[in-house]
Amino acid sequence: MGRTATNPAKPSRSPAKAQAQAQTPARDARAKKAAAAPPDRKARANALVEAGRRAEDLRAARGRRLLATLRQHLAALAENFVEVGRVLTTLLDERLYLPLGYETFEALLAGERLPSRSQAFKMMGVAAVFERADIRDYGVERAMALIAYTRATAEDDDPVRLLRDNALIGGVAVRDATAADLERARRAALASQGAANAKSAAAAARAKAEKAALKRVAAGLKASDLPKAEVAVTGQRVTATWTLAALGPR
Repeated sequence: MGRTATNPAKPSRSPAKAQAQAQTPARDARAKKAAAAPPDRKARANALVEAGRRAEDLRAARGRRLLATLRQHLAALAENFVEVGRVLTTLLDERLYLPLGYETFEALLAGERLPSRSQAFKMMGVAAVFERADIRDYGVERAMALIAYTRATAEDDDPVRLLRDNALIGGVAVRDATAADLERARRAALASQGAANAKSAAAAARAKAEKAALKRVAAGLKASDLPKAEVAVTGQRVTATWTLAALGPR
């Protein structure tokens, strides 16, 4: 009695294998261009397509390694948020989310269950300024508040130097200050800057008005038969002064 051979069901591809074999739109475009190339150029076009495929595979492998490193740092985020910020910066700057199958950096964060966009950019901002040793036990929120404070001051303040020197900000030592303390100091600095800018703008407007007044008086004197006078602005008054000799009989 004959037996009917049956084909066992093919196992489905693993997500990792499917991702590795998936072609990006750029790869599809290169492949189509290679297929349409004349015979004498087809080999070179195919070689370029293969080189591009290998480069994308290498970028994807680099992205996966960085994700693994990132998850290790996230397990102890309080101590490693500078390292987390640097890995996130690399993923964004090198656009490594693309070979990992994500169209945007934000999609990578959501798809891989990483920190939110706002939290990610905070850590990236801290990592761009501080070394890990500088802000050990300081925290990302206070570090970001300190950076924001230095951007609001008129002086060329360096957040790293302020932290290392444990400088006073608003009467409180930096290492003792809370994020709220630093935020209040930032607002006070902005208010001070605003007052200084307003004063400067008022002074500029006053100088412009005085110049216009002097010019107008000079033009009027020139058009008259009066001799040359000394013109001055005092408070809200513009005065022209002549000597008796200048106004005496001709």
